[in-house]
Amino acid sequence: MSEDSANIAPDDKIVIPEIYKCCDNPQITYNAPVNINVEERTIGSVDVWRCASCKKSFCEEKQLGIESITDIVGMPRIEDNEKWAVVVSKLQKGKDKWKLTKLKESGVLKFETADEQVIDLKIENYKIVDDFHSSFLVLEHLHKAVEIWRPLEIIVNVKEVDGTQMAAKITGEFQLGEKLFPFTAIAFGRIGGQNIGAKLSNETESMLKKLGYDLDEVIDQLQKNLLQGNLNLPEGLKKESFIDD
Repeated sequence: MSEDSANIAPDDKIVIPEIYKCCDNPQITYNAPVNINVEERTIGSVDVWRCASCKKSFCEEKQLGIESITDIVGMPRIEDNEKWAVVVSKLQKGKDKWKLTKLKESGVLKFETADEQVIDLKIENYKIVDDFHSSFLVLEHLHKAVEIWRPLEIIVNVKEVDGTQMAAKITGEFQLGEKLFPFTAIAFGRIGGQNIGAKLSNETESMLKKLGYDLDEVIDQLQKNLLQGNLNLPEGLKKESFIDD
């Protein structure tokens, strides 16, 4: 024994973690990927492995362009009463929008957010039940790409236009899901042109936040609809009266 090792206190010795084994004769082979997509663009994946002996599955999260070293030795542990799942957050963007986890049939998941806060998410039938989070089971989507975000489907209804093709104030409402929200906008040149700004009231912004919507995303999509002329007009008002084609 060297002098250095003899001077190491018992509490300072390196502890080698136990390697998790799913069975007495583990034979782990690669099974399939599950791609995570945003607008048909892959931003990450879940690699699924399977033991040929006990048939248990194991999953690893892979973020596109990010290489991280896991602190797990061997396959990640999963209990018999758990299933692999991906949790999707409406409040986050990019790599923080999804996270691999394990869900029980029911109960509460202690979920760590991107800003390192731990929140409680309710679980029912192996699914997250929450206004701002959703989930899907990994093994139900093998060899598939799962879209976790698509552009908002906004229906724009113009009520009144005050102005001309050069400059106009637009008032109306837009529909998200089954709810309607008022808006105002200023268009310069024409609605199909390059300059338009939509504005929401403080009350509308507060309501959208409570429903889990990203305000920047909502306003961007609203302005795109106005710019591209994807809108409904009241009877008697024609686009030609304020749009310079």
